[in-house]
Amino acid sequence: MAIERDEERLPETTFNAKYSKVNVTESPGGHRITMDDTDGSKRYRVEHPSGTYTEISDDGKAVSVCVANKQDYLKGGLTLTIQENGDIKIGGHARLSIGAGAHVEIGGDASIAVGGDALVHAHGNLKMAGGDVYIGARGDMDLNCSGNFNLLVGGTTNIASDGNMTQSAPRIDLNKWHTYLLY
Repeated sequence: MAIERDEERLPETTFNAKYSKVNVTESPGGHRITMDDTDGSKRYRVEHPSGTYTEISDDGKAVSVCVANKQDYLKGGLTLTIQENGDIKIGGHARLSIGAGAHVEIGGDASIAVGGDALVHAHGNLKMAGGDVYIGARGDMDLNCSGNFNLLVGGTTNIASDGNMTQSAPRIDLNKWHTYLLY
């Protein structure tokens, strides 16, 4: 995933000031507060000398740009609602740590694309269920089980190999029926 350069990601300012409609307060150190009352282009902007700023434009759009690290700490809860599309891009390493249970619900299709290796690890049980399920590998595939391995198929089972096939066990029973729970 490519991350855009700053110039491509930073929103354009809504600056369109008219003389006598703008009130700017600037400290000797370069801190600036701008209140622009220009008709059709009203905006409020608070700037830090480093380049970090927050701007609210006439249409209610809010833009915050932070040129260094940003930290938010909440002692209470947080609800984030986005009524339109959303986009989060992180140019470096990211970690999501949740101290209790979690639930992810997606109303449409979903995909996960990983440019390198991926690992799904559960200290407890791991279950996968779906309509049709496809698991494929461009290389080798290993299924390792330290306990019993049960395979129950409600329809026809087809096993095909372009190479040799080996089965090894102290005893192999054919035509023995067991009932197992399908998820």
